[in-house]
Amino acid sequence: MFNYHELKLIVGWLNQGSHNNIPKILFFLNLTIKIMANSGNNCVNYNCAEPPAYDSTLEQCSSQVRGGGANILYLLHCGTVINDPGSEAELEQAVTDGLATKVENIKFGFGVPAPVEIDPTTSCGSAKVSTYNRTADIEDFKVNVTNSDFWDTVKNIVYEGFVVIECETKGLTQHSLFVDAETSVRAYENFPNIVDTPQNYVAQLLWKSYSNPKRTAFTAAA
Repeated sequence: MFNYHELKLIVGWLNQGSHNNIPKILFFLNLTIKIMANSGNNCVNYNCAEPPAYDSTLEQCSSQVRGGGANILYLLHCGTVINDPGSEAELEQAVTDGLATKVENIKFGFGVPAPVEIDPTTSCGSAKVSTYNRTADIEDFKVNVTNSDFWDTVKNIVYEGFVVIECETKGLTQHSLFVDAETSVRAYENFPNIVDTPQNYVAQLLWKSYSNPKRTAFTAAA
């Protein structure tokens, strides 16, 4: 199809003619120009796929909102495949088989993702987000010899990803959140200088992903 500027040139050329069908042609071309001129061109540099549906209601029409935090973390060893991250039975089996490590009774929360942008492909375009640098923050107050060795060692390990089980909110379905991306760990031991402040381990998970963690309903093992 002709672009906008080409159609304007054609209309100008036809205006100089005298054929009987010219009025009809002019009408068609002018209509096409208006359609093209009014059509959206803001998504040239982006994926213009149809967005999915959005649910504007609170769950079960209640006034409750979902609380934050998680206290159970499954770190997936390299090569581990989890088919249903919402299945406690499958996650526990992975731990039993030596394919995952379970870390529980912790404080866990996701950090604010930092977008990684690439330059626009056109002069008038805007930058496009290619992925996000993501983090999760962990505090573990179970200080002992075993856990000191654990957090000091995992800094040298790259994981396949991880699953966290959110804290329960009464009246709402409990969820798991699955990160399917290469994950590394930062960790240190916090040793305060006063007795009234507890010791703990402070850790951070780091990964790159365009997508948010996959949320799914959590099913406790029978």
